[in-house]
Amino acid sequence: MKNHEGIQLQHIHKTYASNQVHACDDISLSLELGLKHIIVGENGAGKSTIMKILSGDIRPDSGKIFYRGAPVSLTHPEDALNLGIGMIHQVLHFFPELTVREHLILGMKDLKPLKKIDSESIDAHIAQICKTYNISFSPDEKVEHLDAVSRQLTALLALISRNVEVFILDEPPQEVLMIAQRLNEEGKTIIVITHNINDAISFGDEVTVLRGGTLQGSYETSTITREFLANRIMGDHDSQMLLSGGKKRLSHQSDSRDLIGNPLVILEHVSGGDLDSQDQVEDISLEVGQGETLAVVGIRDNGLKALESLVAGYKQSTYRQTSGRIRILGKRARESSYDEVGYIPSERLSTGGAVSMSVIENLIMPWRRDRALFRSSRIPIYSSKRLNKVAKDVIRDFSIKGSTQDSLLSLSGGNIQKLITARALHHEPQVLICADISWGLDIKTREALFNAIEVLKSRGMAVLFFTSEVNTAIDEADRIAILRRGRLVSIIKNTEKVTAQSIGEMML
Repeated sequence: MKNHEGIQLQHIHKTYASNQVHACDDISLSLELGLKHIIVGENGAGKSTIMKILSGDIRPDSGKIFYRGAPVSLTHPEDALNLGIGMIHQVLHFFPELTVREHLILGMKDLKPLKKIDSESIDAHIAQICKTYNISFSPDEKVEHLDAVSRQLTALLALISRNVEVFILDEPPQEVLMIAQRLNEEGKTIIVITHNINDAISFGDEVTVLRGGTLQGSYETSTITREFLANRIMGDHDSQMLLSGGKKRLSHQSDSRDLIGNPLVILEHVSGGDLDSQDQVEDISLEVGQGETLAVVGIRDNGLKALESLVAGYKQSTYRQTSGRIRILGKRARESSYDEVGYIPSERLSTGGAVSMSVIENLIMPWRRDRALFRSSRIPIYSSKRLNKVAKDVIRDFSIKGSTQDSLLSLSGGNIQKLITARALHHEPQVLICADISWGLDIKTREALFNAIEVLKSRGMAVLFFTSEVNTAIDEADRIAILRRGRLVSIIKNTEKVTAQSIGEMML
């Protein structure tokens, strides 16, 4: 029996006027307080929209919301926060030039104009929360220098400091989930939006399935299987693809790829990173050959982000290569052209996109020298007709929900990820550098993406894949390089004997 003193959403409808997408079609949900609720579904299923309605970020076209038995009107996120409901979005919006402390001050409930701010008290409050939940960063750190996980932790810190009782987490990383578990043990309600079936069943008490903007059902996780949940999300045929896809690719590869092909990516004794933190690597040597995927697994702030930044040649003020040699297709990092090396960064927005620009502008950024898009081979002026055709083809082929003229920020997190991925793969590069490639993608898109990568690998593309998700590395890589505190402890061939536990023990 449902506790009707919890959260009730009744007959919620929402259609986006810009593209006439019916994101929520008569959705009714009952969420009991004190539990861990999981919302699952494909991209475009309505997961984020229904939760943005609950958090006051979006107004429904119709429907009612009740909290603790009383009707509530949530026209702004502050309305929800005043009730103790807060959401951490998949795509976060910060003021990059402000510090962690300044962001927390901006979100303070009792902040009054012209009132003197007691920085010492705020710092003591931050330090106490960080100590309680084992969060590690300085209040003086500027948000522009934080990676994606640390920004999520900053947002979580802000909600904890506001004494939030209901935490809505959209595609949270594992570091946030670990703290969410602790918060739930303290009696808080946790609502997680995810595509990860394993997380849904292992973490949640109850799971709700949405498909195409409609409710498919809610279930206690102790009573269902992965197979049942996959079927509810995707249907019979596609669920079998989900449950067997990764290992099929591995079994196909294992006999034919004992040796790597001609090395296209070479790292020799590479050291460097963020010299002001522990996000550094030391003496890294590895090679990635034609037609193979090498996954580098590790903890994000203990060298994984640093190695990605050095290999990609990402120019960030705090990252430096101090020694060693990196060669991609025989060239230094960032010397290769867009059609030679594709890059899908961990920082989807700050590195991978321009938030103020349109979908078509974000697509063509790396293609600016592509003569096929010019009006003529002699005049370096884009043909709008050719640009629009290419952009529409990419949007269609990758099932991106949005038009060429939509702003990047108007897309969902999953569709932003699909756009950046499509851009990287469109010209069939010889090398693909990518980080946490499946984050934010629904089941079907994830499978289609890895199948597309397999096709390009069969033509000789090399893939260097950075991830903290051990299971994804096991499912998709030919070899796995394991980082521990910035040092390479092992490179192993991926066989059926490799387990997440064995790799995890080497990482920690």
